[in-house]
Amino acid sequence: MAAEKPNTIEGHGALYNVVSVPELGFDERIMAGAFEKADISDVRMLWNHNGDKILARTKSGTLEVGADSVGLFYRGEVAETSWGKDALISVARGDVDQSSFAFGYLEKGDDDW
Repeated sequence: MAAEKPNTIEGHGALYNVVSVPELGFDERIMAGAFEKADISDVRMLWNHNGDKILARTKSGTLEVGADSVGLFYRGEVAETSWGKDALISVARGDVDQSSFAFGYLEKGDDDW
């Protein structure tokens, strides 16, 4: 997750064809191509899914997000805030070595169960 630049965190928020840990009573698997129609014009990189702790953002040019052959890739230039510094330290030490993503549907019925 740590990147070459000291204030950057990068990695994959989602991996294709990997079965998730069943936390909500069901397994999830993201198929290749799942992000082809995703609107990534205003994606926020958040600390712990907390909307008050924005680390980087595509709209401001501090976050790059896109699909590659592995899954949903991201690279964020982390803000020099107290929680940004905490995030960078935790990632560099290896205390935080995973990430996740959140999403919504454009229209009812866009999901496939």
